[in-house]
Amino acid sequence: MAAKVAFLDRVLAGYGPEAAEARSRFHDAVREAVHQMWPGEAGRPAHLAPNIEVGNVFYFAVQHLSPNDDTQRKAKELATDLATDLGQLRSLLAAQSVPSVSGPILIILVSGS
Repeated sequence: MAAKVAFLDRVLAGYGPEAAEARSRFHDAVREAVHQMWPGEAGRPAHLAPNIEVGNVFYFAVQHLSPNDDTQRKAKELATDLATDLGQLRSLLAAQSVPSVSGPILIILVSGS
């Protein structure tokens, strides 16, 4: 996930100054995700569910890019793919953090054996 974050930042930087807004929104989204996962306050639990609003703002900033040539077109396509991959990974991380069997049901199953 970290490799995709770093690569997406490089792709946006390589797109050119026209992507400054999208790149700024990306930095905001990454900062928000890091703060949620590692709140920095002792005893405060991590919040793994993605912030949909911040992610959408970034995604739509990428979608509003208007490529001037084939290089920028490819960069926009790659940025879109990477943003989608990161969104899916973040959702998967959140889904995997939730136990699939509730505690009481698990106790009943173990006790009944």
